[in-house]
Amino acid sequence: MTKRKQRERLKLSKREEALCRLAVSVIADYLNGDLNEKDHQHFEAHLAGCDDCTAFFNTYKQSIRAAKSLKYEKLPPALQTRALKFARQKIKP
Repeated sequence: MTKRKQRERLKLSKREEALCRLAVSVIADYLNGDLNEKDHQHFEAHLAGCDDCTAFFNTYKQSIRAAKSLKYEKLPPALQTRALKFARQKIKP
């Protein structure tokens, strides 16, 4: 492979990497229905062609589903306290 082709390939991979970072950054907005139609379509088109982002997206959805299935009351008291403390620290204005 010529150096020029290697550079072109590297540019493409950097572009794809940027698209993947952008896709990951809007997953929550996509799932909440907060993307405009154009961004919604771009996100879905990217997922259709990117196996890595599709795998990440599916894992993200599964994690949300698993977290929603947990009941606070089912957690041991020590874990309840830690979870509440953690949430309060993250929510601080």
